Amino acid sequence: MYGQNAPMVLPKALKRYYEGVIWSTFRYTAGQAVAGTSNNHLFSVPISQTGQGFATALSISETNQLEASRIPTGQAFTVYAVAAEPRYDDTACVSRADLASLQTFSVLRWLFLNTTIDIGPLNLIGQAGGISGSTADTGAAEGGAGGSRIVLNSGFGQCWTYDTLAVLLPSSTTFTMAHVWGATAPVIDGGSTTANLFMRCSLLGTTMTDVPAG
Repeated sequence: MYGQNAPMVLPKALKRYYEGVIWSTFRYTAGQAVAGTSNNHLFSVPISQTGQGFATALSISETNQLEASRIPTGQAFTVYAVAAEPRYDDTACVSRADLASLQTFSVLRWLFLNTTIDIGPLNLIGQAGGISGSTADTGAAEGGAGGSRIVLNSGFGQCWTYDTLAVLLPSSTTFTMAHVWGATAPVIDGGSTTANLFMRCSLLGTTMTDVPAG
């Protein structure tokens, strides 16, 4: 008899809202020429499928996308921030050459059905966590015998944020994101271990899903 009473009839349209992340990864091989390329698409391959530079199926560490280039039916995603995280496919640190190349020559770009929107150069889009600044690892040489290996993240730790206008991805929206390189970008260095470079992009925001009513 106190407070709000439970309804006699079940609601017909329930929605669940929660904060979440959608991520996707593109793989570059050591020595790969990237200058002038714009077809390096992220969010185009779902989990358990191959593509985006990978010869094997993408696992949860590479992507959590459920459908290729698409927001699933019954879901909607509002993007408030974009994060970019480069790493090698081994335990080595990303070399200064590759990090400088990523920050100087590469750009992230939204691709919708009939619309292209440049987000910004990668030096403005950090990984929003992980290592900030630099650390020295004298156990492995980088750039000559007795040298130090440096560890740097992309940008200054912050991610690209949409403070005024969020990016809306309604249910069934078709989209991808391109990692675009300038015409004078050097080949992928791969560091002292000639490793492959993984470029993981994360979309931070809120998800709305339909909840079946019994």
